[in-house]
Amino acid sequence: MKRELAHNRRWYPDTQIREEHKNLEVRQVTCFVISKDKKLLLVSKDESSWSITAGHYEQKKDSTYIDTAIREVYEESGLHTSSQRNSIKEMGYYIVEDIEKKTGKILEKYIQIRMFLRLDKEAKDLSLKPNEKDQVKYAQFFSLEKSLELIRWLEESPEWKIISVILH
Repeated sequence: MKRELAHNRRWYPDTQIREEHKNLEVRQVTCFVISKDKKLLLVSKDESSWSITAGHYEQKKDSTYIDTAIREVYEESGLHTSSQRNSIKEMGYYIVEDIEKKTGKILEKYIQIRMFLRLDKEAKDLSLKPNEKDQVKYAQFFSLEKSLELIRWLEESPEWKIISVILH
């Protein structure tokens, strides 16, 4: 029988992982990529459900979390961002707890890091082509307003509040 899980997330607006969290595994690195003309890069497997570029931190491939962001943005969108490595900023991270609904027992606890990259080019000047081996099949820049429609949780998220301040 499949376990029903709940997820508890707590935001930490720190650019470095706190000492008390360093024992936790970093499972995911998400990078919000915004073009010079304020359009957000979104990716999709099916063109109906959209998300922010994100992927697993792989210690064997990535010496830093920024390396993960660069790799995932490229794999999911075909966009080369390594030349803008110094512009990728850590905004903070979540501690996520996977909790079994039936018992309330915490099954896993891990970290999801959030990053931000403001590109130096407008969306129309960027070529997007997801890697054929990746599950993501579509990548597109959307206006901020449309992005908020496509990703319902985005507007209330702490990381979006940080991005809004940066953009205005």
